[in-house]
Amino acid sequence: MFSSTQELKRTTPKEFRLSDYKAPEYFTTHVDLSIDLTKKPLIVKSRLTVKPNFECKDRSSHFLLDGEKLKLKSISINGSELEDEDYFMTDKALLIFQIPKDKEFTIESEVEIEESQDLFGLYKTQGIYLVKAETEGLRKVHFCQDRPDVLATYTTTIIADEKQYPILLSNGEMKNSKSSDGILTVTWEDNVPKPSYLFALVAGELQQIKDVFKRKSGKDLPIEFYVKKAAADKCSFAMEVLKKAMSWEEKTYGLECELPRHMVAGIDKYASGASEPLGLNLFNTEYLLATPAMKNDDGFLTVAEVVSHEFFHYRSGDRATIRDWYNLVLKEGLTTFREQEFAEETFGQDLMRIRSVKYARRVAEDSKPARPDSYINVRNLYTASAYEKGAEIFRMMRTVLGKEVFHQAIAKFFNDYDGKAATIEDLIQSLTKTTGKDLTQFLLWFTQSGMPILEVKDEYNSETQTYTLQVKQSSSDKNYKPLPIPLIIGLLDEKGQEMELQLKDAKDSSKEKTLIADKEYQEFQFTGLTSRPIPSLLRDFSAYVQLNYDYGDFNLPFLMVFDSNVFNRWDAAQKCIAKIFIDSYSSRSLKSDSKEKRIATSVNQIYFLDYIKTLRILLKDDSINPWILSDLLTLPSERELASLISNPDLQAVHATREFILNKIADQLAPDFKTKYDSLLKNIAESIQKPLFKDFDMRMAEKRALRNTCLKYLARSDKDNIVKKSFALLQSSLQTNMTDTITAIDILSNFDCPERAKALDLYYQQWEKDDNAINYWFRVQASSNSSSTVKNVRELLGHKAFDITNPNKVYA
Repeated sequence: MFSSTQELKRTTPKEFRLSDYKAPEYFTTHVDLSIDLTKKPLIVKSRLTVKPNFECKDRSSHFLLDGEKLKLKSISINGSELEDEDYFMTDKALLIFQIPKDKEFTIESEVEIEESQDLFGLYKTQGIYLVKAETEGLRKVHFCQDRPDVLATYTTTIIADEKQYPILLSNGEMKNSKSSDGILTVTWEDNVPKPSYLFALVAGELQQIKDVFKRKSGKDLPIEFYVKKAAADKCSFAMEVLKKAMSWEEKTYGLECELPRHMVAGIDKYASGASEPLGLNLFNTEYLLATPAMKNDDGFLTVAEVVSHEFFHYRSGDRATIRDWYNLVLKEGLTTFREQEFAEETFGQDLMRIRSVKYARRVAEDSKPARPDSYINVRNLYTASAYEKGAEIFRMMRTVLGKEVFHQAIAKFFNDYDGKAATIEDLIQSLTKTTGKDLTQFLLWFTQSGMPILEVKDEYNSETQTYTLQVKQSSSDKNYKPLPIPLIIGLLDEKGQEMELQLKDAKDSSKEKTLIADKEYQEFQFTGLTSRPIPSLLRDFSAYVQLNYDYGDFNLPFLMVFDSNVFNRWDAAQKCIAKIFIDSYSSRSLKSDSKEKRIATSVNQIYFLDYIKTLRILLKDDSINPWILSDLLTLPSERELASLISNPDLQAVHATREFILNKIADQLAPDFKTKYDSLLKNIAESIQKPLFKDFDMRMAEKRALRNTCLKYLARSDKDNIVKKSFALLQSSLQTNMTDTITAIDILSNFDCPERAKALDLYYQQWEKDDNAINYWFRVQASSNSSSTVKNVRELLGHKAFDITNPNKVYA
């Protein structure tokens, strides 16, 4: 926080450090805002009620308010207007001199504001005004204490042209609405203290969609969606997800949503996927709208994740908020984990765990700690480490405590810190006190960077029938300290049966154990094993670590078939294909007539044939979830494979991946055909009790596997599959986006007449739907066609492309 006029005049970026944190000397406890959208420039009047922080003994007589791109028209304290010498202002802040030090006071100001050009603060898009306050956007609307540890209640009055802006929304309850001479004035009152970043405003011509959630107390909770009229019929899935999330929160954490109403507004041009302002969640429509015709199955899951995530922020972020931005992981990591818990219970634990681990492993590229100790730009704190790594840390805590105890302890934390700003230390201390289990060592997970390396070796003694796991943890972080690592394991015998696990000196036995590795080196010895086991390690990715264990050449295919842990079957497949890729990529660099080349090729062929044999077995196993089998059959992306090679040749990476895909397609063509035909027959079976009105996982799972088979068949039977794909496009274009995109994706990889026809048909159908057109851009940009680069250059000039729309750029 700036403390002097000299500090205010800084021109170089300042590095903010966690160690320099100081509690505010004064708290804004209430904000009266009046935002007049009829004026040009826009006029904002504010009245701040401020009281001293009596815990700070040496309070300054100066008071600093954040403010950017604001033109001050007037300012007063306790009704007395200030003179120019009473304050100092820069383009970043306002410093007021000689304020009352020991009693409550009010600051009233009137400012002219500029409409934001970077989609933060107050901006207008497609005829809609909105305020995006997270992270430091409210300082672009009025002078305020724009920091998370200052919580205030709000009364917000919005004034606008009634014809242009018939819907005026803000946080809380609508207390007054009146119209006079075409001017609409609406006042909202929010009595729940919140930090500035949780403020929201939406004004525009929007359609209201209403529903009701019956709380466990029996009281109705009104739910209101606000979107453009053309999107009104595309909100039902998000509405259903929201109600299920509310019910899940009550059942799992025993917490009831206390909002007077829950509102959701969808905007096409929104800088984030979504934000969680208290009682008025703001969404990019890409993550809100969903029908089978315009959203593929993966997109449905993404919408469910984002919608539930923003609602779960009601407790983890809104009611119990963060003290400072360094502790962002407290709200984002915990909420991401809660979103994952909900998704696993709703859509399938194994499938959704695989999905979340894919995200989590990408975080390894982000070396930042989940809670950094410094920053220059607060927006740079929104990292994958804060979200995905943070979620994994909370999952490990749950593993150590047990689900029921964890949920009860988190609920206790939410209640104890309701209306307060907290830190990670506060949370760990709360969980430790509530559960009686010391979790203080978990703080290291939040503060140390990178992904730890867990090296596991094993020994089997046939004479004593003992099996020993030797576990060593390390990291590239030079200041690394041992972490508490929950390692969930199982042991399989040579027939693939789970073995009974009896730890030395332990009384109980089970077929699965959670070992806590919390030292640099540890040994775990199991007794009573009549044969050498094959270990199934790190089940369900029980810890955020890079596991190093030598499975040998043929244990991984064995685990793909026999492991009872579904996640580890998928993970074994990932390790198999990584080995095949590395071997194939490496052998390409050897001279074609060398002895080393011949040996490598022979070994690779044996291993690859065993891998193919394993896939053939899995394709005949109807007990496997079809979507998981689809994931198991799908190779990692070129980017993921390239990360396995030091200084990779990207063209060689592409060629190697294509070579492997073609080999799989050739070897398993009859098996893919059989599976495809069987799925084609039962894909249209009616579901008696669908999970959602517009989406059911059982149908989605079958589509995933069927379309994966179709993509492989396209590599071995091009002409036939091109015809089938074009027919699939024609039949699904107006009914099912998953099948539509699969067809276009296959056709876009071939230089054939059907490719251009398919892209034209798709565009004609969806040219007025921005989110659907994003798929059109994405498919062409990721095509394997030789003309992809040329096509992308042309697409940048296409009339449907908008460089100012984040969704178009991402596509």
